[in-house]
Amino acid sequence: MSETITFLQMFSEYAPPEELLTAFSQAAIVAADLDPENRAVSVAIHSESYISIFDIQKAERDIAALYGLRRLELKATHPASAFSKITDEELMHLFVSRNSMARGTLAGAKWQRDGENITIFLAANGKQTLMEHIPSVERELREKFAVPVTITVEAGEALEGKALFEAMESMRSAVMEAMP
Repeated sequence: MSETITFLQMFSEYAPPEELLTAFSQAAIVAADLDPENRAVSVAIHSESYISIFDIQKAERDIAALYGLRRLELKATHPASAFSKITDEELMHLFVSRNSMARGTLAGAKWQRDGENITIFLAANGKQTLMEHIPSVERELREKFAVPVTITVEAGEALEGKALFEAMESMRSAVMEAMP
């Protein structure tokens, strides 16, 4: 019979911010992989209280510095009911962490949710930039929340070829006319 070890038992020197104390104090260690030679640690935790991606990253940095680790990777899972708490900014981060060009593509995008279905309405072009990363983002969300997430992307005005050239020419002409 194995005893459950909490996150704060494993990292007893770490004092999380007050707003995260409850989430981290009841988070259970699911698995840990230690690499003493490289001073690297990978830890899987499960928390009934949602911990944002950004709070996980801050904890990784703080704990790594506190314990003299070169690398600490925390992988958190949450119950399906916590899926609704993930923010649009966190969803955007999942794409940007895979491809920095996604930041420009997702600028001004609208996010719509219907249960486990997420639709991203882009303000302009760039659908293809996101499409290749959707399977890995969906997989990460499924692993994190154990829900069958599906992501679809609706592009804005996807201009190509001659239509794109004409739109650019029209914009250039408008700017030139506005100049003294």
